[in-house]
Amino acid sequence: QVFASASCAHAAVHNRHTCIAHGGAVRRYLVSTRRNAKVRYDVVASTAASYARLIHCHKVICPPGSVGCMLPALVKVPGTTATVASASLSPNTQKWYEHLAAAQIELETMEVLELTEDEQVMQDENGMEFV
Repeated sequence: QVFASASCAHAAVHNRHTCIAHGGAVRRYLVSTRRNAKVRYDVVASTAASYARLIHCHKVICPPGSVGCMLPALVKVPGTTATVASASLSPNTQKWYEHLAAAQIELETMEVLELTEDEQVMQDENGMEFV
């Protein structure tokens, strides 16, 4: 499931952000690369509902800088996993992962994937760059 927040949808309506289009691009990518997976794209109004789904779903993939994805990834239920991308261009979450590493805290349900400089900036099908 690909989630978008209500504020993302509201911003898209007022032409202030492209997160709705980005979520659609992520969904299309997952559909094309994961043929056996059912991929949904939902706008979820409740943060609590999003967190509950993220905590209990089988696999979570968090983009760099996404605190809203990182927090549920830290408390995944046993038997589920999270892969969280960490990037120097997204300092709002980078420090969290540095503290976890410094404290030698290992979470069996979460893997932190360090992105290189080249992997941190991507383009969607319209050539728009995003981190």
